[in-house]
Amino acid sequence: FLRLSRMLYLFPFFLLGHLAVLHRDRLAVTLASRRLLLACALMAAAGAILSANGFRVRYFSPYFWSPLALILLMLAAAPRFSPAPWSRPVEWIGRNGIVFYTAHLVFQRLIVDALLQAGWRGFWTLFLGAFAISLAGPALLQMGRTRHRLLGLPFDLGVALPARRSPA
Repeated sequence: FLRLSRMLYLFPFFLLGHLAVLHRDRLAVTLASRRLLLACALMAAAGAILSANGFRVRYFSPYFWSPLALILLMLAAAPRFSPAPWSRPVEWIGRNGIVFYTAHLVFQRLIVDALLQAGWRGFWTLFLGAFAISLAGPALLQMGRTRHRLLGLPFDLGVALPARRSPA
């Protein structure tokens, strides 16, 4: 269950999320369209129905539209809910998504390889180990990133490097 193809499939969603944050005001106006939201709801439902009936929707490029529609629905709904104590960890992961996105596969590979070498071969052991390290590894990396500039360099290159000067 550790495939680079899955990470590559998810990369456009990550980029779209970055664009959504950069242009959140324009996106909020666009997401106010009831027709768009109805279309998104129908596309997300169609993807769920296809998936439940044996079609490979998850991580399969021809069905990119289904999770994208669900994400747009969630973005439209999010402003209607006020932050709650239970949502803070999810918000923190979202704010530090670059670290979680880029590091989770490395941590997963390390833990699964270690578990396999130790003789653990059960699906649930490998799955739970990979899931736990996918959250814990990047979380520790993010905490280190805030304390040590060296750990932050791969993620903060735009901040760490001096701005380019335009030719006069």
